[in-house]
Amino acid sequence: MTTSQILGYPRSFSCHLTGTRMRHTQQMLWIGAIFGALFGWIGILVAALFWATLAIIKLIWALTLFAFQALLWVGAFIYKGIEYLVNRQSNTTKVTPPALTPKRTFTRFEPRLTPSDALRKRYDDAGLNLMSYDQRWGRFRIELHSGDVAKNREILSDIIKEAYENHIKE
Repeated sequence: MTTSQILGYPRSFSCHLTGTRMRHTQQMLWIGAIFGALFGWIGILVAALFWATLAIIKLIWALTLFAFQALLWVGAFIYKGIEYLVNRQSNTTKVTPPALTPKRTFTRFEPRLTPSDALRKRYDDAGLNLMSYDQRWGRFRIELHSGDVAKNREILSDIIKEAYENHIKE
């Protein structure tokens, strides 16, 4: 990219005096020569100051645009950083409630508990029908019929509390 493109000048101008195309530097020389012929050294200085002032204004404009682009980029970067900090997940995982899956003749209750013989004995003594332990999801599978919830309300609430406490410890 040339300096004239950065400053916003076209690559060449059409000269009305000679009918030829010339670069802006050549045109600056011609204008300086014409001003010099008309007004002497003062004309050459005025033409030089005009072109220098125009170039400085365009350079300041280009730098301002660059600064605004840089500020927009930095602002977007800061916004993304703040968005990440606000939206990142905390170290706690969400609590999954025990699954209740209705079947034709019963409802399957699946609390997430670690298996132990003491738990199995406790649930068998309460009269709950334990199905197999789900190794994949880490859930006990308990078969509940229509009268089991009313009869075993305290044990079922204890199961839910234990599942919640175990989940919080992890």
